[in-house]
Amino acid sequence: FDESFIGLTGDDATLTRLGSDYNLYFARRADPNGSADDYIMDHTSSAFLVNRTGELVAVYAYGTQSEVIAEDLSARLANKQ
Repeated sequence: FDESFIGLTGDDATLTRLGSDYNLYFARRADPNGSADDYIMDHTSSAFLVNRTGELVAVYAYGTQSEVIAEDLSARLANKQ
């Protein structure tokens, strides 16, 4: 993955709590083509906009065009000024 991506990570207890807070889905399953240590992670594919205090502000469905997200972010920032 690109190093600029910011993803959610943590121990299972933390991820379970956050998953509940943000209505996320995730499941770790064995990779049928890998070794015993390999796994595949199924997860929600939406992008989440979270403010500085951890509140969910917006959810962008998988496939939302970057221009649409950029316009929404610009409008939100303009309204904060």
